[in-house]
Amino acid sequence: MLDRIEDVAAQAALDRAVFAGGCSENSETSVSALSEDILKLYYEDYIAQWDSILRDIRLAPLADLNIASENLKDLSSADSALKRLLTAVVQETELTRSDEAPADNKAAAKGTSKLLGKLGKLGKIVKTGAKLLPRAGSADEVDLTGTLVAACSGRPG
Repeated sequence: MLDRIEDVAAQAALDRAVFAGGCSENSETSVSALSEDILKLYYEDYIAQWDSILRDIRLAPLADLNIASENLKDLSSADSALKRLLTAVVQETELTRSDEAPADNKAAAKGTSKLLGKLGKLGKIVKTGAKLLPRAGSADEVDLTGTLVAACSGRPG
């Protein structure tokens, strides 16, 4: 998309010159000025769309202690839905990366960390939970109930 802005701006400048009816003040807009205006409109729309999406996200109401416990286990897991969502948002809203560039895990982790910091207590729960859980390939695993279980010796590890 971004690499085509110059082409679109050049076509818009040509259209403006043709349809201006000989009026010189409307036909003298430069391609670079049009490119900047198009990019500015694109950024404003892009930001507004993401703001709208993120503003609509809410945690489900906690009806009782069991539901609250299950939700907090999920939020504090190493692969929580919230962490995956925030990582995806960071990757999708990074406007400076090119599509061909490989994903930079450090940059995504830094962005996720920033977002988790802005979430306050919920962000702390997600960060703390990820640190408390065993890492992949360790001798211990966590089953679905959240309890620590030793890995079976017959399983590949």
